[in-house]
Amino acid sequence: FTRIFSDGKHVVYDALSQEETARAGALSFGTAVVPRYRFDKARVIVSFGADFLGTWGNPVEHMKSFSQGRRAEKGHMSRFYAFEPLMTVTGANADTRTTVRPGDQLKIALALAHEVIVAGGARFGGDSAVTGVLSAYSAAKASTETGGDAEVIRKAARDLLAARGAG
Repeated sequence: FTRIFSDGKHVVYDALSQEETARAGALSFGTAVVPRYRFDKARVIVSFGADFLGTWGNPVEHMKSFSQGRRAEKGHMSRFYAFEPLMTVTGANADTRTTVRPGDQLKIALALAHEVIVAGGARFGGDSAVTGVLSAYSAAKASTETGGDAEVIRKAARDLLAARGAG
C-alpha cells in the first residue's frame, strides 16, 4: 500500500497495548518491561484509577493473585485503598474507596508520597530534592484541593510504612 501510495502511512492501533507501561519501565529502570504485579504478596495495595480486576493489564491473572492475598483463613489479608473517579470492579473490592475527580489522582498520589517519605521518614526522606518537590503536597492540602479525605491518605501512608517491602 505505501509503495503504491507514497503519501500513505502505516498506522498500528492496539487497544490492549502495554507500550506505555513498557516505556515507563524504560524511563524508570532502564529496561522496557511490563511489570508483573504480585498482589498475593502485597500486604497493602493502593490504586489510582487502575481497574486491575476489570479492564487493566491482565485482569484474570490479577484476580487470581488479588484473591490469594485476601485469604483471612490463611492468616493474611491485604488492605486495599482505591482512589478513582468512577466505580470500577476493582474499586468495588476495596476496603477503602475514595471518589476523586479525573485528574486529581496525581494530587492524591503526591500527597501519599509526602506522607510516606516526608512525614513518615521513608527512603529519600533525607533527599532535599525529593522533599522539596513533595513539601507542597501534604494530605491536608490535597484534601482541600480535591475534596478527598486527608485521614484516608494518612492511614494509607501509615499502612504502607508498616508494610515496607510488601506494598
